Amino acid sequence: MPKRKYVHKRKVDSEEVQGKDSWVILMTPTFGDYKSIETGVPQEEGDSSAMMQFGISLLKTLIVDWNWVDDDDKPLPKPAENPDIVDDLPFQELIFLIQELNLEGVLDSTDLKKE
Repeated sequence: MPKRKYVHKRKVDSEEVQGKDSWVILMTPTFGDYKSIETGVPQEEGDSSAMMQFGISLLKTLIVDWNWVDDDDKPLPKPAENPDIVDDLPFQELIFLIQELNLEGVLDSTDLKKE
């Protein structure tokens, strides 16, 4: 029986932004997600704010679970229950999550970058 190499859900160690024993479960973006990147990202050159907003909205759909806490070490709501919690994350945590999605090659392979 084959064993899938690229699983749809993966648990990521998030110690670098949330401390020891922290984790987040992310969905791997699908072909449909990649297609939505092509159609959902604003095409206006220099519209980085809209690009970031689109990335965050995609991220909200791909976070399955986590054991993250706030500044008082109280559990943060699960993004599946409250997707807008992502908007309240510190910038470093947000960037960590976006990097874990590994969308760089996808964005580079589309016509989204204007030379």
